[in-house]
Amino acid sequence: MLNAASLFARSGNEMRWEQVEPGVWKGTFGTPEDYSLLEASGAEPLEEGFLSLPDVEIPALHADITATVQDGKTYLSIPLEKKEQIYGLGLNFQSVFQRGKVLNLHVDHYGGRDDGRTHAPVPFYVSSRGYGILVNSARYLTVYAGSGIRKDSPHAEKAKDRNTDKSWTAQPYSDAVSILIPAEGVEVYLFAGPAPLDVVRRYNLLCGGGVLPPRWGLGFTQRTPTLYTSAQVEKEVDDFERYGYPLDFIGLEPGFGPEGIAASRGKEQNLEENPYLETVAKEIRDQYMAGEYLLVAPMFVGETSRKVVLPEGNWYDFYTGDYVGNGETITVSPGLERIPVFVKDGGIIPMMEAVLHAPRSGQKVNLEIRHYGKSDGACRLYDDDGETYDYEKGVCSWRNIKVKRQKNRKLKGSISKSESGKPDSVNKVTWVFMTEGNESSEL
Repeated sequence: MLNAASLFARSGNEMRWEQVEPGVWKGTFGTPEDYSLLEASGAEPLEEGFLSLPDVEIPALHADITATVQDGKTYLSIPLEKKEQIYGLGLNFQSVFQRGKVLNLHVDHYGGRDDGRTHAPVPFYVSSRGYGILVNSARYLTVYAGSGIRKDSPHAEKAKDRNTDKSWTAQPYSDAVSILIPAEGVEVYLFAGPAPLDVVRRYNLLCGGGVLPPRWGLGFTQRTPTLYTSAQVEKEVDDFERYGYPLDFIGLEPGFGPEGIAASRGKEQNLEENPYLETVAKEIRDQYMAGEYLLVAPMFVGETSRKVVLPEGNWYDFYTGDYVGNGETITVSPGLERIPVFVKDGGIIPMMEAVLHAPRSGQKVNLEIRHYGKSDGACRLYDDDGETYDYEKGVCSWRNIKVKRQKNRKLKGSISKSESGKPDSVNKVTWVFMTEGNESSEL
């Protein structure tokens, strides 16, 4: 009896490739179904967005992506290198690392295992080598993410006796992502980088460019049980305020009655993006990047110290501004009152005074803008009225924040003026240069 791994070992056929957007190519094999994810979404690519991305050639691996059709099913194979890691494939709860897994991409209730059966499976992944793959199929897919062994692989290991050969392993090297599509053909989109974040940008632009969230959209969320009534939801909101817990909005579980309310109350600070973390030589499952400049390494129960793997570049302690390292592994003992957080050189972190929710319409708050390291930096600060959906109509503002080194070798910060007629919740601005002497100034 043939299994999936042996079917992938059969001789494949090359895809037919055509460029559809800058840095995006569509590969076709067999007879793809008319109904697909992109067709169902109705999204139109955001053409102008591609113009800001670097020019790239089609990734070389496209020539080695193969497929074969048997018994009405398509078996797709995408090559993997030894130290390559892949991220994505939809909502996951336990790890961002997908290599070595078998995933059944199937919309389902999360059952406690990262096996693809979650609320939001997505047939798109990003490689640490700087490319991405989208399988444009609305079918349930099975993904062997570097877990299937091909007999015809140039890296196939010789047969070994598991009882006598100590070098035998139950998980030999797999050199491909193999995907089973229950249809007689498939469309595959290949996204170039050069960096993993560029891949995500191209994917986002192909799907319409994404949606700008409101200021409160990334704040603290509380979810209530399905059977809660409107009165119970309102009481939950009141209890958060009464006990002094932060709350920005209530998430209602599927099945909640139509009489329910959605309590939307701002957010503390907007994070423009939260990209896939860049790959490192070893898999790190207990630290993550929050945006481009913040590295978070939580402590866990019973720990008094932990190791932190710093990516390439100069990194600084979030709390003190002290230099901590560059591309190395450090050990930290922060105590119970601090989560280890580190900032990349040139990082600018706007911080507002502690409140229980985002500022309401017309409310002004003081802002402390921190700069870390010795390099120039720049970022944009988003603002809206904190309550309504008027930001979708353009009633929002962006302010440019910059830090530059002056002729006297000192760093100086600036923030652009608020736009006339646009929301502006910023009151007094205090600059703190965390690394260079903790100098501060006010505007």
